[in-house]
Amino acid sequence: MVNDSFGVDYGNGTGVGLEYEGRALNDKLEIDGYLYYTRLRSQQAWKLDHERMRQIPLTQERDTQGRNLYDLLDRDDAVRLVQGVGDACNDSNLPGLTCPTRVWLSGGIGSHSATQQDRIGGGFALTHFFSGKRAGAHQFKYGLEIDGSQIRQRSAYSGGNDPDFYANCPQGQVGGGEYCFDPASGEYDISTANRVNNNRVILVQSDNPDQRQTLGFGRVRYEQDDLRAIATPVGAGVRVPAYASSLSSQNYAFFAQDKWSILSNLYVSGGVRWEMQELRDVFGRRGLLIADNVARARAWCTTGPTRARAGCTSATGGSTPRSPRSWATGSSAAWSTSPARTATPTARRR
Repeated sequence: MVNDSFGVDYGNGTGVGLEYEGRALNDKLEIDGYLYYTRLRSQQAWKLDHERMRQIPLTQERDTQGRNLYDLLDRDDAVRLVQGVGDACNDSNLPGLTCPTRVWLSGGIGSHSATQQDRIGGGFALTHFFSGKRAGAHQFKYGLEIDGSQIRQRSAYSGGNDPDFYANCPQGQVGGGEYCFDPASGEYDISTANRVNNNRVILVQSDNPDQRQTLGFGRVRYEQDDLRAIATPVGAGVRVPAYASSLSSQNYAFFAQDKWSILSNLYVSGGVRWEMQELRDVFGRRGLLIADNVARARAWCTTGPTRARAGCTSATGGSTPRSPRSWATGSSAAWSTSPARTATPTARRR
């Protein structure tokens, strides 16, 4: 607890799912399917429960030698919040500067953000069971997986502006505040001569208090379909109440695999998996496409009446997928897209 209020972060999540498993054609066909949806939301800041603090800019003061803590509290009318500070910091018997404070924060809550992530996906697979006198028994499985997510984020510094601050654009232009956009010319008009956006952090160096720096969030050029920040020709960017963005990704995967029981104590497994990942930027444009994630796998195993005779060998090949995955034929055969390895379990007889 700080200054009679809690520092609080909020977060919640919601998820639903549906899964189906069944067989058809006299148990010669297995059907697997699933769907899911999740939503995660969070807010992060100090003292989110004080709405008034969102409207005040944060000030950060630095002093290389340090200032007396009591003097800073007294200036901000906050001595009552720290019991005993007067006796501790104003003791004339203590040598040097008492209660030196080199960094002091005052004003609003500073940086705060809100995030929402939505994710939806599903998968579908079929497994065929068939056998023949010469071909042996097979479990052939194939299917697809789809996954998509979208992240929306809003980041801001505390501070506020009068409503008329955003009503300064001429008729026919859009925007408001420190910039206006003219659709006719396709250009931005930036004006900070008279008023500036107050969503900011003010940095003060006590050794030179008249020289101050401020931090604020900017904005990409949505009207020009350009990821560059809105700025003057010399690079002075505009400040806006908050930076808002939305990013998304889609993932697709297709696979096929077969487990072939050649003999009663010998089977061979093999398969292939292909994955594609697509990332989109804040404009919804494709920013990255990865379509060559291909992995191959094979394995053979012998089984016998005792563990001492059991042994398996597996190998993989192809490019490494976006994230290692393990997949199985639904029985005892399984493989992974991690680097090749060989395992031979042994057991002792008594």
